[in-house]
Amino acid sequence: MFLTLAASMLATSRTTSTKIIQTRRKVILDHDGGIDDFIALMLLLSHQQRIELLAVVVMEADSVGSVAVNTTSKLLHLFGAGHVPVAYSSLKCLNPFPDKWRWDAAKVDTLPQLNRWNPTELRAMRAKLVQQPGEEYLADLLMQQTEPVTLVMTGPLTNLAYALQKHGEAVAAKIEEVWWMGGALRVPGNVYERHTTGEIPTDGSAEWNAFCDPDAMRVVWASTVRLVVTPLDATNQVPITPDHVYSYGPQADMPFSLLAGTMYSTVLSYNASSFHLYYAWDALDAACMLSAGQVVPDRVSEQYMLPCWVEEGLATEVVLRGESQGAILLLNNSSTTGSTGGTAEGEVQDGKRSAHGCSGTDNGADGDDAEVEVSSGAKACAGGSRSRVKRIAAVTRVQQEDFYRFVLESFKQ
Repeated sequence: MFLTLAASMLATSRTTSTKIIQTRRKVILDHDGGIDDFIALMLLLSHQQRIELLAVVVMEADSVGSVAVNTTSKLLHLFGAGHVPVAYSSLKCLNPFPDKWRWDAAKVDTLPQLNRWNPTELRAMRAKLVQQPGEEYLADLLMQQTEPVTLVMTGPLTNLAYALQKHGEAVAAKIEEVWWMGGALRVPGNVYERHTTGEIPTDGSAEWNAFCDPDAMRVVWASTVRLVVTPLDATNQVPITPDHVYSYGPQADMPFSLLAGTMYSTVLSYNASSFHLYYAWDALDAACMLSAGQVVPDRVSEQYMLPCWVEEGLATEVVLRGESQGAILLLNNSSTTGSTGGTAEGEVQDGKRSAHGCSGTDNGADGDDAEVEVSSGAKACAGGSRSRVKRIAAVTRVQQEDFYRFVLESFKQ
């Protein structure tokens, strides 16, 4: 395991980093329609000098999918990217998000800034939506690429798992890396309520994008795809505060800032009415990807890059069943035989979850292993059903003020 600083600092002159990317990175966004997903999309659109957005795939998870697709299309047209294809996945979560969250997409879709078109224009926009199911479209689009692309995934890993199951390593070779907002490594999860899947309660150790589809995680963990995770460990450091929302006011004459500030203003009531804060989950994932080793010839003197601390080579497994399903087990480096090799046993870093006493499986089958209680209350074995060991990278630290500044600078247009 080692640390990399996945960014250049304030670029007052040409900067250097571990990996310099002079050309535009080809990116596909796969999101699930929450307010933070739309902020992530806007961040990508605000940096089109750095990336080429090839397509957006929408899955119904933290949203009503049809509303999220509509909103996505309007956002793209508003910011001059109406040519970007939008596809709607037909796949659904194993463990659905609560309905009270899923309707948040409507808060964005009804905003005046996204309803400036007449009915004829709106019908024309909808007619341009990809007719093929989103999971099929993603798989086909990846296979068509002549050079590897980057996937930014801010919902469950469902569509990627479909592509991997359909094309195997042929599609994995088309992916440079996946930046996924999901999971929790050394902190508790955010599936707070005892959400029920059939007869199985949850214990609070999983993060929602992971809990939504643990089977998709099993497929991805068995692949050779490079996975960079933006877990709750990092996103917990970037709450959306009233001060941050107020800061959009002085630049509200700029379309990106006006819309982002308006969107974020709708989540402050969540902070006030809930025991838990609203965080910049998906926006941080997009921001760290945008800042990862990139130096762009134009506007370098004006561009602020976000310092994201990334831990490399973390040996991990995923709990696939039981009360801890979707939880990521963080193992010692010595406990794994390779990025996709068999399972292993070992102590857990920083007191996370112990994998001792678990034989582990790589096929998702339930077993009779004993459960191991840990400090977070998770059952590490959850019936003995675990993924293969996979070495991942993870964003583990970011400075709150650096992130706020990056977003505000990005939206000065």
